[in-house]
Amino acid sequence: AYTGAPIGGAKVQWRVVREVQFPVWWFRRSLGLPPFDRRSQEIAHGVSTTGADGTFTIRFDAKPDPEAPRESEPIFRFSINADVTDSTGETRSSSRVVMLGYAALVASLTADDWLSADEPVELRVQTKTIDGEPSAAKGQVTIFAVEQPDEIARPALGPFQWDPFGPDVPPEPKDPNPSNPDTWPLGDLVHETDFETDASGTTTISAKLPVGLYRVRLASVDAFEKKVTTELPITVIDPDANNLAIKIPEFFASEKETLEPGERYLGVWGSGYESARVFVEVEHRGKVLQRYWTNPNVTQTRIVQAINERMRGGFHVHTTMVRENRAYTRSQHVKVPWSNKELNLKWERFVSKLEPGAKEVWTAIVSAPDNERAVVEMVATLYDASLDAFRSHDW
Repeated sequence: AYTGAPIGGAKVQWRVVREVQFPVWWFRRSLGLPPFDRRSQEIAHGVSTTGADGTFTIRFDAKPDPEAPRESEPIFRFSINADVTDSTGETRSSSRVVMLGYAALVASLTADDWLSADEPVELRVQTKTIDGEPSAAKGQVTIFAVEQPDEIARPALGPFQWDPFGPDVPPEPKDPNPSNPDTWPLGDLVHETDFETDASGTTTISAKLPVGLYRVRLASVDAFEKKVTTELPITVIDPDANNLAIKIPEFFASEKETLEPGERYLGVWGSGYESARVFVEVEHRGKVLQRYWTNPNVTQTRIVQAINERMRGGFHVHTTMVRENRAYTRSQHVKVPWSNKELNLKWERFVSKLEPGAKEVWTAIVSAPDNERAVVEMVATLYDASLDAFRSHDW
């Protein structure tokens, strides 16, 4: 109860729902799709009663989904929901999520989209428990070159060769998909190093790589000596080259996605075909700043745009190529924030301890960039936050 007294003899109805979450790399290798929770299934339910101290216990067998391939290192999400009804008929509900898996550790690899052969590639390693808590770990990171096909294969017309919302789990990766570089076979080993994450579960690895496609693999073990793996495909380019030396239909990356006036936007578009041209547009608030076709004999081109004050709020870069009845379109929003109008707000609270019954004094301190003066308007509200237990106060 709100008074703190325990409520005994209340009826508890509970149920447990299991969902399966597959890692990113499994979808990349098999289908090129992002991961998501699916295969929701209620595996247990029951009725219980609170004890004299107001507590109740829920017991169930946390069984894995037998159709989820163990080698895919799935994580099983058990959502436990309980509805408690007291003698007056008032019902309160609560829930909790328990994450379980074949291993107690989860590892991930990330890198920037812009990877140049001029600079070492920075790989960020993160290790954490299934519940998302940082966890220190050791292991090995290997980088393999990807064997490219002799010819470029156009992608399938449909986005899915498998229905992600169907009743079955994703199919196991089999033969290489000629249009999906993430399924191409591995080539030579180009880099190998050991890693060790700190208490925050993070570390960084650097590797100097030439232009090409690569697949980074990480291998580690959890506290119970269970194997933990992950992998990450990366693409390294030469921004100054006139031709893309990678057998993929189209490639696009930008050096930065957030810029300030006075800086320069740099993007690179490329195609692995021997001859290809792209239609480039740079648009700001409906006004076209650049619009041109590239030279078909130059299969990699730089897109450059100077940033000025009038471009606050951001702009768009569009690229369009049509080849063999396939349209390759990109639309990137480049942020140019209103950093010159950002205001910092800080509250100060003062209560005099020398004056009986003194009122609290709250002071709002507003500061502009570079300590410049600014004229502002502000609306503030004061309300009873305990009422959020009945209905939240949202703007």
